[in-house]
Amino acid sequence: MGTLFSAILYYREDIIDSIKSYGISFNNSLLRLWVITTIVSVVTGYPIYIVYQKILGNVSLDIATSIIGLSLIITGLLLMYAKSKKNYRTFKDLGVKDYIVLGIAQGISIIPGISRSGITIAILLLLGLHSSDAVKTSFLASIPIIALASIYIGLFQGYIVSIVGLIGMLSALGAGLIGLWVMVFMSKKLSLYYFALTIGLIMVLATIPFII
Repeated sequence: MGTLFSAILYYREDIIDSIKSYGISFNNSLLRLWVITTIVSVVTGYPIYIVYQKILGNVSLDIATSIIGLSLIITGLLLMYAKSKKNYRTFKDLGVKDYIVLGIAQGISIIPGISRSGITIAILLLLGLHSSDAVKTSFLASIPIIALASIYIGLFQGYIVSIVGLIGMLSALGAGLIGLWVMVFMSKKLSLYYFALTIGLIMVLATIPFII
């Protein structure tokens, strides 16, 4: 929930301006982004979640760690390749096909180890967006899907209201805002792929002796 609120707070002006300018209609590009990407993300991500949970139930921790490491490497490679392309499009240039591709990427990110923001930013860069627009679009798209995920968890696992939980949520909110600020600040460099590649390689290499 902290991540959700941090995205809303950080981009509150964009959200308010969009509603003021276009209202709650499909002429609103932000609303189109939310509706299409969220539907596609759920359709893509939920089956992956079910299958992944079943597979990991019969897979050793070492193999699971390798899978997560490989997922991080994939994210890093996508970011590395995407950064090499020139980006000229803006958020307003996105169409339905772009939303669908973004939704698929967001759905795939349900696999542990694949960064949601990392893979969606990479995809948006590949679609030709400027890096700053890619970051903004990625986090705006995350708002409804994180909200739905929170509701799903609440319905099936329940919420525990406590001081500790509140402190945790506020901490997540603060960390989310700081992380988002850093991401925006670094949007022209996107050194995130170095981190993803390094951690992914370490995880894979560390588990090879236990798998062989």
